[in-house]
Amino acid sequence: MGRSRYRLTRTSGNEKTGPIPVSTISRRTCPLSCPHYDTSCYGLFGRVRFWWDKLTDEGGLTFEEFLEKLLKIPFASVYRHAQAGDLPGEGDNLDEKEFSFLVHAARYLRGIAFTHKPLAPRKNVAEEVWQKNLGIYQRWWARRKRGKLGLTVNVSCDTFAEVDHAMNQGFPTVCSVPTGSPKIMHTPQGRRGVQCLAVWSEHIQCANCGGHAKGPLCWRVDRDYFVTFPAHGAGKRYINEAW
Repeated sequence: MGRSRYRLTRTSGNEKTGPIPVSTISRRTCPLSCPHYDTSCYGLFGRVRFWWDKLTDEGGLTFEEFLEKLLKIPFASVYRHAQAGDLPGEGDNLDEKEFSFLVHAARYLRGIAFTHKPLAPRKNVAEEVWQKNLGIYQRWWARRKRGKLGLTVNVSCDTFAEVDHAMNQGFPTVCSVPTGSPKIMHTPQGRRGVQCLAVWSEHIQCANCGGHAKGPLCWRVDRDYFVTFPAHGAGKRYINEAW
């Protein structure tokens, strides 16, 4: 089996992210246990799917080539990692060595990432897999929360129970919610959810979210809330039905 391939767009045309660097990672990094894997994943539709399909064994950049390009992004730039795809590692597995290289390359950026890699018990995932992933993530988080710049990897959740579990460990967290959900929501344990600001206003994108001083909501490591993303696009009915 070949290695994962990468694509880096220096100036994205995506209306949600705005004109920032955005990467796309081959699908083999996606965990098979992700509930969106073959139904509601953002990467399955539109132009993103076109570029995603090109990241075969021969198409796109190698991991090393990708890191070289990542290092050339200007200091403190907002960067969206993996608009499709996930963190390094095949399927449900998180590759600690490549993850550390990625984090190092993005250490001077305002990097935003999300992961569906299992960090807690999940159906059809061996305990040794999610336990190993959790240990890798915990070690990264212990370092990341002490820094100012760098890549912030949010735990992607699909229920409020998952949100509470992740936030009880202090992890930066996001959650997909039904279409039309209110701007502010609360979990059973009282955790506050703040809707992605790009949904509030067409004038807000990842590029300008939160202002230059504080940076995008999803990038902040000291936040006491989770960020919600209402279901939208071609796959929204699957998310709505799951709720």
